[in-house]
Amino acid sequence: MPSDPGQHPAYVGGWIKALHDEPLETFRAAADAEKIQKYIYSLQQQQAIPEGISLADALQEYERRVDGQEARKQLERENPALVAARDAAVVQQKRERIQLELVSRAAAHGRRA
Repeated sequence: MPSDPGQHPAYVGGWIKALHDEPLETFRAAADAEKIQKYIYSLQQQQAIPEGISLADALQEYERRVDGQEARKQLERENPALVAARDAAVVQQKRERIQLELVSRAAAHGRRA
């Protein structure tokens, strides 16, 4: 997409006005960007994992092929969808662990009250 430096002040001005009118707009834009990112990752994950192969199998394949940064860079060039699927799975696992920890803490806090 071409860039027109002459439009930069208008673009920034638009954001300044939006933030002045609605201070939470940055958070809404960030939330929208995260939704877009999740959607794109899900598409890449679907492309990376052939029919009949589980996500666990795909993760094992990634781990088998990647033993360092150089191997990861090479795999990113050869099969970026597999790397994206693995990264999305790792993020999901971390979120699930954090959610479980928060639930556990809330339950423990409720018992103390």
